[in-house]
Amino acid sequence: MDWLNHNGPWPSWLCPTVIASALLPVFIFFWLVTCPAYGQDKPKPIPSESDYARWGTLYIDKISPDGSWVSHVMRYDAAPDTLFVTRTSGGKQYKFASAASGAFGGNSSFVFQDRSGSLSVLDLSTGQVVTIAGAMDWAYTSGAKHLVVLAHQGEQNILTICDVFGKEQKSVPGVSSFSIDPRGHHVIYASGSATASCVEIISLDDFTTKTVATAAAGTFEHFKWQDNGKVVAFFHSGMGGTGLCSFMPSTGQLSRFDSLSLPPGTRIAAPVSSRLTVTPDGRVLFGIEEIDRSDPYSPNVVQLWNGNDEFIYPERKIEGVWAAVPSMAVWDPPSGRFIRLNTPQRPRIFFNGNMRYAISCSLSHIGPQYTMTPLADYFITDLRTGKTVLWLSKMPLDPRQISISPAGKYAAYYHDGSYWIYSFAAGKHQRVTCCPRAAWYAEDILGSREIYGIGGWASNDSALLLYDETDVWSIDPVAMTASCLSEGYASGHTYRLVDETGHDGETLFESRPDTEYDFEKPVLFSYRTATTTGYTLRLSGGKWQPLDFGKMLVSGIKKAPQSQVRVYTTQRYDRPPDLRCIVPGGDPVILFKSNAFQDKYGWGRAELINYTMPSGKLAKAVLCYPANYDINKKYPMVVSIYEKQSQYLHNYSAPSLQNTIGFNRAAFNLNGYFVLLPDLEYERNDPGVSAAQNVVAATRAALQMVPVDPARIGLIGHSFGGYEANFIITQTNLFAAAVSGAGIADVPAHYLSVSWSFGHPEIDRYENQQWRMDKSLFDDRQAYERNSPVHTAEKVTTPLLIWTGQDDPQVHWHQSIAYHLALRRLGKKNIMVVYPKEGHAIAKPDYQRDLTRRIREWFGYYLKGEEPAEWITDGIK
Repeated sequence: MDWLNHNGPWPSWLCPTVIASALLPVFIFFWLVTCPAYGQDKPKPIPSESDYARWGTLYIDKISPDGSWVSHVMRYDAAPDTLFVTRTSGGKQYKFASAASGAFGGNSSFVFQDRSGSLSVLDLSTGQVVTIAGAMDWAYTSGAKHLVVLAHQGEQNILTICDVFGKEQKSVPGVSSFSIDPRGHHVIYASGSATASCVEIISLDDFTTKTVATAAAGTFEHFKWQDNGKVVAFFHSGMGGTGLCSFMPSTGQLSRFDSLSLPPGTRIAAPVSSRLTVTPDGRVLFGIEEIDRSDPYSPNVVQLWNGNDEFIYPERKIEGVWAAVPSMAVWDPPSGRFIRLNTPQRPRIFFNGNMRYAISCSLSHIGPQYTMTPLADYFITDLRTGKTVLWLSKMPLDPRQISISPAGKYAAYYHDGSYWIYSFAAGKHQRVTCCPRAAWYAEDILGSREIYGIGGWASNDSALLLYDETDVWSIDPVAMTASCLSEGYASGHTYRLVDETGHDGETLFESRPDTEYDFEKPVLFSYRTATTTGYTLRLSGGKWQPLDFGKMLVSGIKKAPQSQVRVYTTQRYDRPPDLRCIVPGGDPVILFKSNAFQDKYGWGRAELINYTMPSGKLAKAVLCYPANYDINKKYPMVVSIYEKQSQYLHNYSAPSLQNTIGFNRAAFNLNGYFVLLPDLEYERNDPGVSAAQNVVAATRAALQMVPVDPARIGLIGHSFGGYEANFIITQTNLFAAAVSGAGIADVPAHYLSVSWSFGHPEIDRYENQQWRMDKSLFDDRQAYERNSPVHTAEKVTTPLLIWTGQDDPQVHWHQSIAYHLALRRLGKKNIMVVYPKEGHAIAKPDYQRDLTRRIREWFGYYLKGEEPAEWITDGIK
């Protein structure tokens, strides 16, 4: 049949309309494939380096008591910060340039201070702002009934009590300092002239004023209230030294204590270092110091490093700084009794939850110690009797490892492979043995066994809350029974408690009571997997109510003090952080998107991949794609290394030229690079060799997945990652260029060096921690040299850029010099950049920009074929 000239009827299956409809998708597909410009969106523009200054970082500041408002700030590298106050129900937002933080006056006002020092009070309903010039100090009273401001106006300081909108209600001239009682009923302040000084107190109920104390000379200062507002303590400093006062507003009773009541040779410490505190039962804690104390570690003193010293000279010098910290004493105003609680030999001190017992510690005397955290003996002192007893012996000198229960009944600590609970009342220790399934520690966290930690305590000290790898456990300290509060083991999630108390974690002492959780009310948990994060509430009956969860980083949550409203941020690698609000049972509401203009630009993305290590075990890596990724192109790739990094899968990175280690993942993606962040595991006794094998395995796995040019791969690392970069290029020629920052090069020499940040010898880091060598240099010298870059430098073929801070206290810059000299003597291509007066990371913005530019130019030349910068040409020709 002549198909082209057919004039008769068509069979139904050969009807031209049927053929056309059947073949049309084929033709469209062929057309789109062969003409990709018509089948894809036009690639978005790539931001230039001059555009980077537009990007900022979002931070949550405060949330109002009822959750109706939230303040948040955008911070920028090269522009003033901007403060926002946003209504959580939507529809209203205030914006203030050159301000970064503030506070809510209840639910009706907001106060903040800008760079000029002016204090602004915002009426949240009307948007009107009252400005108070010269503000030196300010605070809202409890319940936000008043705003109290100390401002310098004219030739004097004026204390002004305002309503919450900044309208003046009372003013007092000549005030030097003030403090508001925690209940919000009184303001106490100090004032003075050339002939006299006094302390007065104002009732905020009727604004009446009473005189508390007077003196013909000296100054009153540093007010400290009891938590319930019933007692306030303060100092009087004069020609006769420093004295201490205690005042009860309800009775008007004033008590005094001076240095004449102290043991000979001691005095009340200066207020700024005295750590003044009023205990729940009204006792006053304060610092005392030796009058004639010589400094055996003066720079002009000849140093003695004795071979039989328990600690080397730099450690003793740092401990000597602790010995100079004022010791603590307690004064009971009604009885006048004074008790010294610790001594310069036991300088670290903290207290149990009800402040009836002081815990102090001294270094254990057991001969030379080589551990990064030395061993210590802990002592308990009863504040009522002054009796001191040895409590714990040969424990790590880290009070943060001891958990103090909030109500003061117990302390918990980890020792000899187990958790223990100590009862202050009974004076007894009990081992926690009721959790056979729970493993309290991870085998390898930076090379050593580390406990997952203590989460806090249940209400009224009714349970100790412990973490294992995935779950939270409740331990009854009386019955010594355990229950698992979460579902991590079964679900594959990791659960952790979230502290919503609002305290900032700071304390005047070396430790503080842990957080208390009331499980009769909803308790917030975080939970996560390798690729997801979120928050969920555990309800009083043990049921769960998820808030927000997904393939993103959910973090920074804050709860309104008087409601269930919460705000938090979410982000992904390819999406800037946003601010969200949620109420249990409701859906998340986006209140603010940072860097919203980013949608106009091409951007990279990140995914989690798996690779097989030479040991046969699976490991993870984060693979970050270049902006406007095109599968038909070949790309360069930079491999960035440091231990494990898969937890950073969703961390957003704003492009910036100011980077403390000179490397910015987003900027490299924007410049057309893949970036690979592999998780590394290590073989004991071979940290360098195993790191090299695993980095090569991860890199080759990435080559099988994405179009990376194998001839254009770079390597970068900082600190321990700098060491790894130094060593890996002695084991493989896979990398076309490398960058090492503050890295170790001579392993045996570094083993016999000092970490000047802490004064410790590096020995313990090799034998028991991150270096994972397990043995001393003298027991296995061959292993140390086998893993030492300097000792295998002759194998290097990769051009190396080395950078270091000249004042680095962590890794001495001589390590970088050693590698530079070795490579120079061997005729290897390398350049070293030394930043003066800089430490382990670069702090000065000009130097940050310089380092970022040099790293970009180094990889640009070797991985992208760009014209070399003059400094590169001069350094390698």
